[in-house]
Order: sequence, then structure tokens, then C-alpha cells
Amino acid sequence: MPGMCTAFHDYQLTSTPEALKIAVDGRPVHTYAKAGKTAAGWPFDQPQYLLLNLAVGGVLGGAIKNTIFPRCFEIDYVRVYQRG
Repeated sequence: MPGMCTAFHDYQLTSTPEALKIAVDGRPVHTYAKAGKTAAGWPFDQPQYLLLNLAVGGVLGGAIKNTIFPRCFEIDYVRVYQRG
């Protein structure tokens, strides 16, 4: 997605009893459906916590060089809505 690292974006997570739906700037990106999963594969019926994390490294991003630091993790706002 163009500008992913150079501009602010709206990230959405819609949680229902049937699925988790992820979107960026209102555009659907991924759906994770409960469909037949056990409690081990669907822990989202339990209370959840919001963790905002700047993860660096790991196998997906490749080797990290110390020359990329320091980095900035900017969050403009966080909103949580609950349907009654």
C-alpha cells in the first residue's frame, strides 16, 4: 500500500462472534473466521487487551542493522466502540 510508512492511516478491527475483520483506511484486508475452531484456535470469546507495539526483527522482516535506529512510532488516536 503506497505511503504505508510515510503517512497516517486508519486501521480497523471489527470483532463479531463469527469473525475478526481487518481493514486499512476502510478497505478490507483480511477476515479471520471462527468457523469450527476450538477455544485454542479462537480465544476471542475471552476478554482481550489492546497492545500497541513497534516490533522489530524476527524471521519475516529479515536481519536488522543497528543503523536503522532510532525509529519513531506515532499514534494519533485510538478509539474503541462497542455495540449495545
